[in-house]
Amino acid sequence: MTMYEQVLGEQFERLHKRMQQRYRFNQATFIGKGKMDIVENKWWLRPFLYLATKRRLMFPEHGKNIPFEVKNTLNVEKNEVYWERKFFIGGKMRYFDANMKWNEQTRVVDDFLGYPSPLYSSLCFQVQPCGGLKIVSGRQALLIGKHELEIPSFLQVKAEVYEQFDEKIDRFRIKVKVRNRLIGTLFTYEGTFIDE
Repeated sequence: MTMYEQVLGEQFERLHKRMQQRYRFNQATFIGKGKMDIVENKWWLRPFLYLATKRRLMFPEHGKNIPFEVKNTLNVEKNEVYWERKFFIGGKMRYFDANMKWNEQTRVVDDFLGYPSPLYSSLCFQVQPCGGLKIVSGRQALLIGKHELEIPSFLQVKAEVYEQFDEKIDRFRIKVKVRNRLIGTLFTYEGTFIDE
């Protein structure tokens, strides 16, 4: 049983069948390819977003119909999934990576963002009426060596992910939005992909 089945419980069966297959991991690796639209961010955020590229965590470029690849690798023994998201943009490869781990003590999924990860967030999962999945970030902390420094709520970077399977086009749809309460939107992309 994957962490997604554990955290959703009976709700997992309400997911669209293709979403169930995706998050049940019948194979150890899922690869999806498609195109994404990346919304332009505030110009004064670009230096920060450029620094984030060093940790495979967000980036300053934007555009439409950007070639995209997502690779999810399941580690059964550790009950964790590494998310590698690649964006091929402007002759560069940009990443937005994360490592999700099941926390047996808290019974939630812990999300370690970037690589090496400078940031931790707990995640909340909700099945949508369309059979899709909404994922929202919760508690956050900076990772400094072996220590965690909790981030005050007004400084936290909140992420919302919506993913569903669209039967009309036989593809997965996804929308990701990362924002801060004071600054507003930091990073947004949306588009479609198909599993290989």
